[in-house]
Amino acid sequence: MQTEPGDFDGRFYSHLFDTHLALVDIDKREMAVLNPTAAALWLLLDGKEATEEDLARDLAEVFSVCSDEVRDDVSCCLVDWTTNGWIEGPNDLGQYGRSPSLPHTALRKGLAVAQEGERPPPIPTETIHCRLHDRSFSIAVGQSEEPLDSELAPRLFAMLSGLPSRESDDQTDAPVFLRVLVDQERIWVDTSTDLLWSTDPLDALNHLLLLLMDLGYPQAHLIAAVHAAALRPPAAQGSTGDGVILFPGLSGRGKSTLSAYLAARGWSYGGDDFTGLGEEGDTDHVMTAVLPCPTSISVKPGSWPLLAPLYHGLMDRPITSYIGKTARFMPVAKEQHVGKDGTERRLRAFVFPHYDPQSPAGLVPLSLQDTLLSLVDAGFSTGERCEPDRLARLFGVLEETPAYRLSYASLEEAEQCLLNV
Repeated sequence: MQTEPGDFDGRFYSHLFDTHLALVDIDKREMAVLNPTAAALWLLLDGKEATEEDLARDLAEVFSVCSDEVRDDVSCCLVDWTTNGWIEGPNDLGQYGRSPSLPHTALRKGLAVAQEGERPPPIPTETIHCRLHDRSFSIAVGQSEEPLDSELAPRLFAMLSGLPSRESDDQTDAPVFLRVLVDQERIWVDTSTDLLWSTDPLDALNHLLLLLMDLGYPQAHLIAAVHAAALRPPAAQGSTGDGVILFPGLSGRGKSTLSAYLAARGWSYGGDDFTGLGEEGDTDHVMTAVLPCPTSISVKPGSWPLLAPLYHGLMDRPITSYIGKTARFMPVAKEQHVGKDGTERRLRAFVFPHYDPQSPAGLVPLSLQDTLLSLVDAGFSTGERCEPDRLARLFGVLEETPAYRLSYASLEEAEQCLLNV
């Protein structure tokens, strides 16, 4: 049975915290948080097969209760886990056991490698010349007539327009050339060394952003990329510490509006949509650092009147539609971006914002369990395939970093709360 905080059995990575168990299906890239009863039951299936009756008896011993009191819980878990494909059974002996790794052909592999002779058709493109931390990029984006997804190319171009421009006479380094092309059947990502494709716009977008993160921060060991904004408070406004605050959150919770407001108020900006977490430093001093990706802020229509006085060019930006939403993508001036210095990018806290016009402003500390559940809700990635070592480091970061839920009805009150983080 698992005794260390983190464990990997070849398919499932599990991490004990408090009385709960975080369980990650590496093959399917799925995560669940098991309550104490389910956690104990899962651990009882470590390396063995057992009948429902045996499991109920052993689970009852763990909690010092009668087996009848846990039988319904055992039955429900076995049904759910069998349906999810996490366990197999019952076999001829009525036993259940953890499922082995899926066949390679059944795995969700992310982007496919183009085979010989497979090429995208000629497609007109626009090119963005930009920098991300240590690297220069020239990224060509385009789509054919009647593309598989008509929203990806305009959204990507609008997002990337927020990255610092690479001047034409900049000879610091040779740029990395990338292409993202959307034809009628596929989305192509051309990295000069690899030609990849997908039919899933989100997979293609995430792959490109992870690629930018890996290339832009070559000295960092990437732990995870989080759907989060990243901002650093200005010392002059009475902040209690240094470092960058991450604001993970789903669309509609107020993350982008809050980010735009704070940036206009003098906070250093490190991104609104896709932010990396990595380890930097030498063996004597390793630091968890934020890896900014300062793409344009996606400002939704409800926030245009509020933010237009702070961003004079906002209403001149084109309207971009994506995933059932519309937005104007507003770049933040390069001078306001989080600096390159590693100590300036130290991870300070996680704050999960939630705009609620009926709620008084306030910060509520989160337990590790609630932090993990909120992070899963917001969305994060450890790469094309979940990697156990990255998951272990991510859980270590969550255990070491304070986390809060921020409720607010006004942006002014939200900022005052955040200065105390």
